[in-house]
Amino acid sequence: MTTMVRARADVWGLSRTAAGIRHVQTVVLAAVVTVLLTRLALSESGYPKVGVSHLHIAHALWGGLLMLFAVILQLALIGPRLAEVTSVVGGVGFGLFIDEIGKLVGKTSGYFYKPAVAIMYATFVALLVLAQLLLPVERMGPGDRLANVAVAAATHLRRGLTTRQRELAEELVQDQAGTVEHAAVLNLLDACPQHVSRFAGVSHLATQWSARLREGIEARTWLWLVIVVALALQSGAGVLVLESLGIDRTALGYDAVDSILPAVSSVVSLSLTVAGVPAFRWNRLLAYRLFAGSLLVSMLVTQVFVFAEYQFFGLYSLAANVVVYWIVGVKIRQLRTGHPDDPALA
Repeated sequence: MTTMVRARADVWGLSRTAAGIRHVQTVVLAAVVTVLLTRLALSESGYPKVGVSHLHIAHALWGGLLMLFAVILQLALIGPRLAEVTSVVGGVGFGLFIDEIGKLVGKTSGYFYKPAVAIMYATFVALLVLAQLLLPVERMGPGDRLANVAVAAATHLRRGLTTRQRELAEELVQDQAGTVEHAAVLNLLDACPQHVSRFAGVSHLATQWSARLREGIEARTWLWLVIVVALALQSGAGVLVLESLGIDRTALGYDAVDSILPAVSSVVSLSLTVAGVPAFRWNRLLAYRLFAGSLLVSMLVTQVFVFAEYQFFGLYSLAANVVVYWIVGVKIRQLRTGHPDDPALA
C-alpha cells in the first residue's frame, strides 16, 4: 500500500511532509475539543436553535464554512505557521460538522442518535491510523527530505529559522551531501536570517520537563506491573460492555454478530497481555510490544463499543489507555534505541 502511494506521489510530483502526522493530530485534537465544548455549551444552554421562524441554522454549516476558510487560507497564503493555523481552523470546522453526524445517519433520534459518539470516535481513529501508515518520517525518500527542507527554508525567508530548526533541517538532508540539490538547499538555509522565538524559554522548560518525565519512567522497572493491571482492567471493561449490549442490543441497532466484536477484542487484548507477562523475563522489548498491541486492540475496537454504550463517559477509559500507551511507548523506545526519538522538522 505504501509503495503504491509512493509511486503515485512520484508521478504527480508530490512529497511527504515531515510534519504531516503532527498536522493530522492537530486536526483531530481540535475536532475533539470542539465536539466536547459544543456538547457542553448546548447542554448548559438547553439546546437552543439558531434561526428565525421555521429556519434553523445547524452548526454543521458553520463547520463547513470554517473548513472552506482553512482551504482558502492554505491556497492564498504562505508562511512558517500557516499549516498549524489551518490545521486548527479546519479541525474546529470538522468538529462542528461531525458533531451533528447523528442527524445525517439516524432516522429518528437526530442529534441524540446514540451510536453517533462511536461513529465520531471511529472516524478520528481512522484519521490517526491512516496518517501513521501513509506519512511516517522514516519512509521519506531523499527527494521527500530535500523538498521538505527547501519548503521550510522558503517559508522562513522573512521570519528566519531558530537554531534548532536549522539543525533539524541540516540533519534531514545530511545523507545527500555532495549533490547539487544538497548544495542548493544549504544555500537557501544560509539565506534565512536567525530567529529567536519569544517562547524559547517556555519551550526549553517544556523540553526539560518532558525529558525528566521520560527519564523517570525509564528508571522505574516496576511500572510493568502497573501496566499489566491496567490492561487486565480494560479487558474486563470490554466484557462488561458485551453484557450491556447483550441485554439491550436492539436499542443500539446491533445484531448478534456485531455484539460479539467487543468480546472478541477483549479476549484478544487480554491474551496479548497474558502473553507479555512471561515474555517480560527473557525479552522485555517483546513484552512491551505485546502490551502495546493489547492497548491498540482496546483503543481501535473495544473502545468504539464503549462509546456506543456509555457515550462520552468512555473518555475516562480512553484517557487511561492513552496514558498507559504513552508509557509503553517510552519503554519501547528506551529498549530499542536507548533514548527517546528526536522530533521531526517542523
